[in-house]
This record gives sequence, C-alpha cells and structure tokens, in this order.
Amino acid sequence: MQTDTLRIADFDGANLESRSGLAVWPYADDQFGGTSDAKVTPIRPGARASRGALHVAFRVTDDWAMPFAGVWMIVAKDAQPTDLAAYRGIRFFARSKNGGAFAAGIIQFRGGLRRYFAEFGTTSDWTLVELPFEKFKLSAPAPGSPTNIGSMDGKDITSIGVSVAPERRGQFELDIDEVECYR
Repeated sequence: MQTDTLRIADFDGANLESRSGLAVWPYADDQFGGTSDAKVTPIRPGARASRGALHVAFRVTDDWAMPFAGVWMIVAKDAQPTDLAAYRGIRFFARSKNGGAFAAGIIQFRGGLRRYFAEFGTTSDWTLVELPFEKFKLSAPAPGSPTNIGSMDGKDITSIGVSVAPERRGQFELDIDEVECYR
C-alpha cells in the first residue's frame, strides 16, 4: 500500500525521537570547541492540537570559524541511507517569532556526505512549511566528498533537520511538529 506521506517525526510520544526510534539529535559547534548550541524540549499541545511538538532554543555565536546550531532526525532505524525519491519534498508545521531565521536541512550520503539546505519563514502561529527537494541547495561539501554533485534528488537520505540559517547570529526559538515527506 502506497501512502502520500512518510512521517519522519511527530513528537507525540514521551521521548523526543524520530520514526527510526532514535533520539532527536542537537548538533552545534559547541561539540567542536565553539559556543553555539541547540537545546530541545517537548511542548504540549503541538500543531493542530496534536499531543506534542518539539521546541528548540538555538544560540549562535561568532566564537567558531563557521558557526552553526541545528537539530537532526535520523530517517532509518539503522541510520543507513534511505531512498526517498518517490517523494517530492518535506513538510512540517513551524512557529517562531524569529521570522526568516531558519533553514531545513537534508543529509545525503552517496559516496560521501552532502548537506542540502532550504531557508524558510515562520510566524508566531503554526504554519505549514512545504519544501520541494529542488529548493534545497548544496552547502559546502564535507572534506573528502565529491564536488561534482547534481541537484537534490531524494535518494540516499540519512537525516532531516532544522537549523539557524547561515549568517544569522543570536538567540532563536522554533517549534516544529509533524515532520514528513510528501508525494
């Protein structure tokens, strides 16, 4: 049976985890000697009166050469690359008073790590954010990764996340819920 969506995370349960059963992973430059960080907490209720959502408090400083702060959700139980090419993109509900301070991210592993990002806006009310794969742009390739890379195609996806948009510094808060791939 084919469905129109693939739920990645809904945050309705007791633990902050993706459909893979793995915990939501805050990832920031503080893990490498910087001072930026991301802290996650559950909130109740979530979008559309769901049982829960994810609240992320980000702090991005200039104390690292390339500051970053984000939160990632692993797609597959074994964290192996997953073919999501049958889907057109990702969508989720988001809210924040920080407007256009954020980017959604997709990590693809195909002969090396590739990070793709698409910036999105928010309002203080829950808003559906829909980002087709073609809106995602390759960020700087990881060391040792191929540089002759085409556009984002949905294949070999390991994780999906949200982060503070590049070049933004300061403190930001974001609520997200119902992260899924759509056809």
